[in-house]
Amino acid sequence: MKYNVMLTQEKDVINAFVLGMPKCNVKSRSRKEAISLIQKNLLSILNQSEIVQIEIPYQDCETSKASEWKNYGYGSFKNDSTWTDLFDEIELNRNNDITEI
Repeated sequence: MKYNVMLTQEKDVINAFVLGMPKCNVKSRSRKEAISLIQKNLLSILNQSEIVQIEIPYQDCETSKASEWKNYGYGSFKNDSTWTDLFDEIELNRNNDITEI
């Protein structure tokens, strides 16, 4: 497996960071040693870790917090009586698109 590592230099110190893994970083005096140390650090972290995928169930728009803001209206639509109807139609179309996937 390949990981992206960012190398930066500050004076005489090379910093190595595995992108997306903030706790996986090392400092060294040479580029070669920094790469070697970051490989060992990453391997240590991976040997103590487990990667899992979780599923979040789809929420119906009526139970979603996102649907609450449709009642407020914004800007020039604040007093528009058709705002809620328009928003409901948009959500209905969005939900139909989701169920077709």
